[in-house]
Amino acid sequence: MVRVLPSLHQSVRQHGHTSKLPGTQLPARMPSMQDLSLVDVLKIGQHGCFYIAKVTRGHCKGYRLVTCKLTMKTMPQKILQSEIKIMKKLGYHRNVVQLLEWNVLEEPYILIMEHVGRHNLKSFLQSNRSQLSGCRELQSKLTSAGYFISLGMEHIASRKIVHRDLAARNILVGRFPQECKIAEFSMAVDISVSGAKKQMRGSRNSCIPFRWYPPEYFTDGIYDLQGDVWAFGILLWELHSLGTSPYPGFETAKEVVINICSGYKMAAPLMCRREMYEVMEFCWTSRSEERPVFSDIARYLEDVVENDADYVKIEDCFEPNVPLGCSPPWSQSIPCQEETYMRDWMVRVNCPRGDAPRVGGSLTSLL
Repeated sequence: MVRVLPSLHQSVRQHGHTSKLPGTQLPARMPSMQDLSLVDVLKIGQHGCFYIAKVTRGHCKGYRLVTCKLTMKTMPQKILQSEIKIMKKLGYHRNVVQLLEWNVLEEPYILIMEHVGRHNLKSFLQSNRSQLSGCRELQSKLTSAGYFISLGMEHIASRKIVHRDLAARNILVGRFPQECKIAEFSMAVDISVSGAKKQMRGSRNSCIPFRWYPPEYFTDGIYDLQGDVWAFGILLWELHSLGTSPYPGFETAKEVVINICSGYKMAAPLMCRREMYEVMEFCWTSRSEERPVFSDIARYLEDVVENDADYVKIEDCFEPNVPLGCSPPWSQSIPCQEETYMRDWMVRVNCPRGDAPRVGGSLTSLL
């Protein structure tokens, strides 16, 4: 049962003051659980539970249906303070969940965000697996979903924020594939502030999503912006395997970590298009400085999405009961040459007229 929080005025009457997190400005009116009716569970996370909730009293910046995060009683105030500051800094982006209001008077703390949908990406893929498997446009839809998530991550990285928990379970889904929004910033770090490097170095005793973490974290305890790129590659694998947990062949954390540090890479999911698996492979480059940046990933995926919209296989235009042999000879697919897709794209975009490729975290450094 959810504990009901007092309103701001009740707290003032009882204690003679309002408590708040240091450095966190309170909204004009603090929302309480009395203002909300919890409708359904979206996800249960390491640092809190996400719910769909109705605003039953007052208003929440025009929203009647919202996403509500109730944090665990063990959540340190410092972590919650950081999460609020980071979400406020991110502002609005169509592929990042927007923070509306919050209550930091007492436990359980409440974060109220915009309503997106009734699923996180992992549960959406798993519950709709049979329907998605039969969709003729599945690969295009999965590519589009990856593109929109990359746009959100490009925005987050541009604000000097490292997410550190990028996974399908932390993507909220409305209309698929275009409405995929990145959520859960309880582990995020703002690397533009002083002392951020210490936060980026992991503690051996901290609880981390090890299946999404890069090898440099396990060897050197470092997780920076390029660590999010590695995690994005894992997320793409989750997406194209329709919600399968990463490294399905390994049962224990020790097996996963040893294989990651030894250079093991997961094989392409069944029916995954070659362009997308190449993106995964680039994200999983062992040397972090040689991984692509999110701006390059977003530009490449944008080209793939536009190409899907501009071209169609001729056989897809015929009725299913028409034999494929009745199609004109020019409708037959032509085998693709090797070394195309991402490599050729980067050469065309970044190396016009024989110019030298860009370096410093760009995809071209891998060519």
